[in-house]
Amino acid sequence: MTQHELADKIGVDRTTLYHVMKGERVSAETLVSLSLFLNEPLESLAADPKDALKVIIKAFLPYFF
Repeated sequence: MTQHELADKIGVDRTTLYHVMKGERVSAETLVSLSLFLNEPLESLAADPKDALKVIIKAFLPYFF
């Protein structure tokens, strides 16, 4: 699968996926989508594993209010 195909499948543009791959900060929604698609723990995608909980909370908080 190409980067372009993966970006399409998770609903982001290729530039955003490039930022993920470089370990740069991206939105919580992007990390969650990529984590779910790849069936990988969110911690493995976060630049700093300590930030994983913050990413999860930020991504799901809108669904609870």
